[in-house]
Amino acid sequence: MIEKDKRYLVTGGYGFLAKKLIEKLLEEECQVTAVCRNVYKAEEMFTLYEGRVEVVVGDLLAKETFDKLKGGTFEVPVAPPSHLEGDPFKSTETVSRKISGIFHLAAMTKVDHCEMMPLECIKSNVISTINILDYAYKEEVDFCIGTSTFAADKATGCYGGSKLLMEKLFGEFSQRNEKTKHSIVRFGPLLYSPGSVLCKWKDALESGEEILLTAPEATRKFISPDVVVDFMINIIKREFPQYGTSGIKEMDVKSTRLQDLLEAFVQKYGDENTKHKVTGLKEGEQLESGDPSDLNTVDEIKEMI
Repeated sequence: MIEKDKRYLVTGGYGFLAKKLIEKLLEEECQVTAVCRNVYKAEEMFTLYEGRVEVVVGDLLAKETFDKLKGGTFEVPVAPPSHLEGDPFKSTETVSRKISGIFHLAAMTKVDHCEMMPLECIKSNVISTINILDYAYKEEVDFCIGTSTFAADKATGCYGGSKLLMEKLFGEFSQRNEKTKHSIVRFGPLLYSPGSVLCKWKDALESGEEILLTAPEATRKFISPDVVVDFMINIIKREFPQYGTSGIKEMDVKSTRLQDLLEAFVQKYGDENTKHKVTGLKEGEQLESGDPSDLNTVDEIKEMI
């Protein structure tokens, strides 16, 4: 279902995983439309991809964003040149397009932020999903694939709860809209995504600060973003027929105990003087993800990181 020259929509276009996905779609010679809320980040994206990606500025909570996606003539904000200050410029643009498939990656993902701002979490992860699924229904796209987390399996906080609701919404719309294939891909924390545990540990190591470890016994199913992108693309291409084209697909990844992750990290990047401090789990965080009896060894983790 991924075809050369067809157009695919990527939400959360400025995100870490979205950029990896966009690069892959461009390699497949697809046309890409990305939605980005921030006009300056949108301009940065357009420059990054040298105009090969159409960037739509808008919020998935706003009707105007979906009007833009449907096409027509409308006003668009344009970031002023770097040497000028002030509000974004405005111009008009006429667009006619057909979206063949949707990758819904936009989400509020920081567990602590979701706990502090549950309303924003619901808007970002639930209401925006309703709007995307409704758009897919009205536009009769071929597929709509969303990304979720193992935290949705046994939700303990706002983030996991919002992702569980997202999964339920995909299931309901798959019954309402049989013309579109609805899939959810569940995976764990992305290795070296901005703000992730490994990035924080590297920053602490470089600045000579203590490494902060939430809970040594906690387990997480860490995964490379490139593996996630390949998995999504191959499902849509039907190269993984065992997973089907609809429903929830859990990526088969072994769990990692955080104490073992720390040991591997120190062996690979630190030394005997590397210090750490246990802070405890944040509110809303799960203790275990995956099968605690099937864990990566320290040597396997060193290869992974």
